[in-house]
Parts: sequence; C-alpha cells; structure tokens
Amino acid sequence: MDHTVDRYDLGIVGGGQLGRMLALAAAPLGLRCIVLDPDPACAAAQVADTIVAPLNDAKALHRLVTSAAVTTFEIEHTAPAVLSSLEDTGATIRPSPRTLAVVADKLRQKETLREAGLPVPVILARTAPGRSSWTHPVVQKSRFGGYDGRGVAVVPGGEDMPLPGDTFVETAVEIERELAVLVVRDTDGVVDAWAPVDMVFDSTLNLVSDVIVPAEIPEEVRRRAVEISIATARVLGEHGLVGVLAVELFLDRSGRILINEVAPRPHNSGHITMESSQCDQFEQHVRAVLGLPLGSTALRTPAAMTNIVGPPHSHSGAYRVIGRRQVLADPTAHLHLYGKPAVRPGRKMGHVTCTDPSTADALSRARTAAAAVAFAPSAQAKGDVQ
Repeated sequence: MDHTVDRYDLGIVGGGQLGRMLALAAAPLGLRCIVLDPDPACAAAQVADTIVAPLNDAKALHRLVTSAAVTTFEIEHTAPAVLSSLEDTGATIRPSPRTLAVVADKLRQKETLREAGLPVPVILARTAPGRSSWTHPVVQKSRFGGYDGRGVAVVPGGEDMPLPGDTFVETAVEIERELAVLVVRDTDGVVDAWAPVDMVFDSTLNLVSDVIVPAEIPEEVRRRAVEISIATARVLGEHGLVGVLAVELFLDRSGRILINEVAPRPHNSGHITMESSQCDQFEQHVRAVLGLPLGSTALRTPAAMTNIVGPPHSHSGAYRVIGRRQVLADPTAHLHLYGKPAVRPGRKMGHVTCTDPSTADALSRARTAAAAVAFAPSAQAKGDVQ
C-alpha cells in the first residue's frame, strides 16, 4: 500500500499481524499509520504505508521516526541503541527504547522484575554450561530473539544444553496452568488491566493454541494475577513504558503465581479482547501511545479464541484460503485472517474467536471453526470465495 503523506500519526516498527491490527484499529479514529518491515508483502502492507528495510536499519528507523508524530513497536527485535539516540534528539517513541532494552534481554527482564520484588522463577545460571549439571529438569532460555516457542528448551538433568548462543538457565516450574494478564499504562502513569485469560499451548509447536476469558481460576488467584501484572507495568513505567503490556504467568501446583515473561506491545493472548472487551488491546495501545484517553477494559462477554496455523505438513508458499463459509456459518464466530503472503508449517495465519456465556461451548466452536480453515496452493484453488 502506498499513499504517502507528509506526516503520519503513528509509525510502527514491524509489519506483521500485530502491526496490521494496530493500523486497522487506528483507521476508525482517522489516524494514519506507516510501518517498517523487511517484507514488501508483509501483513500490514495491505492496510498501511510501508518502509521496506530490516528492522535494525538505522537509516530506515530514522525515516520511520521522522515520518510519524509517535513511533511504537509490534516486535522487540530491532535496535534499541539507534532508537535511543533518536529519542534523545526529541523523537516521541512509546514505549521508550529504555523499556525495549530491559525487555528484549530476557535475563535482564527477569532480574529487573526480581529486584523489584516481583515473583519470577529462580535463575540458576546467567550463562548456560555446555551440559546440565543439575539432577532435575531445568529450563534453558535464549537471552535475545526468542518468540513463538523458539528460544526455550526444557532440559532433563545431566543432558546437553540444546540452544546455541547467549542463554541462561532457570528452574523448571511445575505448572498447573498458564495465564496472561494484559495491562495498559498511559502517558500520565495510569494503569488498567483486562480480565486474566487462560492460555492453552500446543505441545508440538510450543505456542499458544487457545485463549479463554475469563480464566477459570479462584477469585483470590484472579486478584493476585492482576495485582502482579499492574505492579509489573509500574516497574517498567520507570523505564518509560507506555502502551499495552502482556504479562505471561505461571500458576504452579502449590498455588504460586510466577511471571514467565512480558512483552511491551499487543500480544497473541490479547487478540480475544477484540470481541470480549469494551476496548480491545489494539485500539487501547493506539490510544495510550498517542496520549488519548484510555477505553474501558471491562469484559463484555465470555469468549474463546483459537489460533489458525499452517498445518504440520502444509506446503510452503502462496495459498488460497478455503473454509470461510463454514466458519461464518456460526453467527458467534469472528474470523481474523492476517493476509500473510505465504503459508508454512506452524506459521500463525489467523485466529477465530467465538463468544458464548459458556466458555466451554465457545472453545469447542472456536476449535471447530479454526479446523475448517485450510490453505490450498494458490494454483490449485480457484473460483469463488470459499
């Protein structure tokens, strides 16, 4: 998409599905967006103007930041030092590159939260040895760049550490369930939170398969999860956090809540807010970083969301979507396809959210709907929209 204007309201580092949905949320507010992404056919390119360059390209970041009133992120894998220098010259970047510097290094992230008195898994080693010297399972994590199941490995005692590069080791948590709380912090330091969600993980792909709201947890656990997440936003507020913050949590078998990791941007666990909440995470992030009044995080309806990913034995490349009619035959189903230029096994291609007073029914229908979506090689699937 190319309708270049003199000045954009919002610049976005990254043009994936999160950048796409941020631009879509900005449009009804009459706001114009430009994204930076190395792929000219990225998901956001269909709905926003695009600068095509690597996410850490200094000249491209300068062009993005100087083209927009405010710059934000949909991905942490960029160049905090370059952005910090731009911020020092007066550019408005939210969240601040200082937030990014803390969060993008997952070891520094954990240590910052631990030093603030927040509950995190115990860090056993700041540098992973070649071979585990522990007699029990531990978790090896990449300090930089891991996402969607990459950069995390559970290592049995005495075995080789499988992840290359700069990694650290933390204790393995006996997980009862995985939760997330989305919070938002505005330019005045006001923090608000959405209802906690349950996250269900695909054990093969090691990424979120389903999200359910409200989480089926006791009220005390709910209260504590929100309390910890708001406190996390306030800690990161000292490093310039403005906007949405996703806080992924472990509830362990003894009832403790521990912070797994955080992301200072909209997040897969928050897509469900598009149907379940008064104001969804994307509009809320736009409001927050542009200094607009925050919307309500109140829950409108219980809901369940299922990710649509490229099947394990999918072809890789251009595709045609099949199954829209079957999904949309359910009047409570909301289909979101990301417009990515190519499918490949395990790649997030979209999601389906279903609403229902019963979260069990909503989840069943969301899974059925997501399973109906298929990706045929583009040359083999022609004709009407299916």
